[in-house]
Amino acid sequence: MNPQILEQIQTARYQQNISEALQCANRLVAEYPQDPQSHLLMGDVFVDMHNWNKAIEHYENALRISPDFAEAYFRIGLAHEGREDFQSARQQILTACRLDPSSRQYLGHYGRLVHEKGRQTGNINFLQEGRQCMEQALDPYTDLIVREQLAIAYIEQSFEVWQKDPENPEKSYATQADHLEYTRMQLARAKQLIDGSNPSINQQIAGMEQYLQEMEQRKFAGYKFLLKVPAVAGGLLLLFGMYIPGILLGMMAAAYYVSQLKPGYLFNLQYLKKDDRDPFIVRRIDAFSRQMGEVTLYSTSFTDLMWRRFIFSTGVRLMHYFMVIVMLPFEIIRGFFVNFELMNKLQTKMAA
Repeated sequence: MNPQILEQIQTARYQQNISEALQCANRLVAEYPQDPQSHLLMGDVFVDMHNWNKAIEHYENALRISPDFAEAYFRIGLAHEGREDFQSARQQILTACRLDPSSRQYLGHYGRLVHEKGRQTGNINFLQEGRQCMEQALDPYTDLIVREQLAIAYIEQSFEVWQKDPENPEKSYATQADHLEYTRMQLARAKQLIDGSNPSINQQIAGMEQYLQEMEQRKFAGYKFLLKVPAVAGGLLLLFGMYIPGILLGMMAAAYYVSQLKPGYLFNLQYLKKDDRDPFIVRRIDAFSRQMGEVTLYSTSFTDLMWRRFIFSTGVRLMHYFMVIVMLPFEIIRGFFVNFELMNKLQTKMAA
């Protein structure tokens, strides 16, 4: 074909001078009416004009000349996508893939369209097929639109291992450290595919990374009263010169605080299990308080009655402190095993 006309078409399209590009394309078709490439270029100019029907018409002219012209089928598929006829787009690009199985470009765009259909319909098979096609087509020259669709696939795939809310299946929660690691791996794969020019994908990734940080962050999930008892008792003992028991109680308070630092994903697990029970030590103290609340004090003197109530309430409070100090070591051990998942780590180590 005439290289001068080809260059003029390319320059006009680059400068978005559609009328000049159309004139040059018409000249090219007039000079080379039996060359499918001339009709292909004419169709491309109409694509620039978003005139999808005319573009398809010229691409089909190329097919009449060369029925096995894979590139024409591919361009027809993209034009159908432009007019939002996605089923026809998939069929035409699939034909291009069959005619030229070695083309990663055709395979990538076919996978992109199939994956998008899976997203729209919620069909897992389409999602998996589309993702696999895009992965097979991936190379340094893969079109950005395919890379971005694959990045979206990886972002959405990161939720697959999360636990669904039985009351609201549309919501999922990370409930294990493995969930966070898997999600982080998928986000890393997605970030490698994009160039940062798509604000929607950038925002999704940034939001997910912030969520992962929140899920890893540990927050105190214990009871302030249980923390206060050994801290106050230990401080009083130190004040009166009883250093060893005072230090031990201070260490107990510190150990309890650390043991109750729970990561965000375990809060999710607790929410899904509906496990709102108070720990054993709190239930025992509450039961003791209820029993003591049933005790009735009598006296013939108001002053004596008030004195008895003071002595009784002080004894009950001291008993609370005693119960906490006796049972708190169990709660500390339990806290480390639950909140730091020591049992899972021991089982993994033993299995290895």
